[in-house]
Amino acid sequence: MNSQSILIVDDEPRNFDVIESFLSEYDYELNYASSGQEALESLEILEIDLILLDVMMPEMDGIEVCEHIKAIPKYRPIPIIMVTALTAKEDLAQCLNAGADDFISKPLNALELRARVQSMLRIKQQYDALQISLDRQLVLEAEKRALLENRNAELERQTEEAYLRANTDGLTQVSNRRCFDDRLQKEWQRLRREQTWLSLILIDIDYFKNYNDFYGHLSGDDCLIQVAQTAAKQLKRPDDLFARYGGEEFIVLLPNTEIDGAIAVAESIQEAIRNLNIPHEDSKINEIVTISMGLSSLIPTSDKSSEHLIALSDKALYEAKYQGRDRYVVAIS
Repeated sequence: MNSQSILIVDDEPRNFDVIESFLSEYDYELNYASSGQEALESLEILEIDLILLDVMMPEMDGIEVCEHIKAIPKYRPIPIIMVTALTAKEDLAQCLNAGADDFISKPLNALELRARVQSMLRIKQQYDALQISLDRQLVLEAEKRALLENRNAELERQTEEAYLRANTDGLTQVSNRRCFDDRLQKEWQRLRREQTWLSLILIDIDYFKNYNDFYGHLSGDDCLIQVAQTAAKQLKRPDDLFARYGGEEFIVLLPNTEIDGAIAVAESIQEAIRNLNIPHEDSKINEIVTISMGLSSLIPTSDKSSEHLIALSDKALYEAKYQGRDRYVVAIS
């Protein structure tokens, strides 16, 4: 255990010698300050456990020094024993009111000095032990909070990953049919309340079965990925949704969009797919991969369901294929 450190503040060096002789049998580290200012400076560089402070000193007396020390939060736990020749109760009360923890009268009595010093040092030890315990508790609580925050963050990450896995097509990495079905129902209900337009684009890769048979399924998968990723990039609004509908079919959900807006998106997608220039030697209409699209648009009403919108797009897609593919057709609702 480290020696306990005592700061003796007195303008008379002989008083330090007296105190030193009285405490010589104890393993205390004794430090001396000859003025109040020197005492304050000593506190900045030393770890002090107890202060013996003389009351009667020039310039800054013990009462003023005591008030200065107790006014600084980091020094408040240090016990202060005022050493005084004053005996009036008013003077002793002034010492206590200044923040002193105890006082001892001059001339000093060795037995009394030792008892009071030991008592104050025990109090300081108890305070330090309690502070260490509190600090450890704070550290443990901080570690628990950090652990809980990490667990919550990990749980959120896992939840987000699970959501993405459940709503993302494994091959093309665009939204899947489940995600589309869920969003369609939500948008249908919302736009029915708001009486706002909802548009749909159903997309089919032209002669994709021929492509698979001619180039193989691995190339077919790569074609699906390129078409899906490229088409999805043409959607610029966060509420728009591009999803794989099944096989070589994809679908676009455009909330708050009338047919002119849907046509603009369809033309952008069609041009982007053509610009990919994916070879398709077994296509009956072109030397590159092309797409056909069916567009529909309406304001949701209570007497119709979202399936009606899909049926309109499906019918328009069939018409686009019938007309020769590599085009879009707008459904007549």
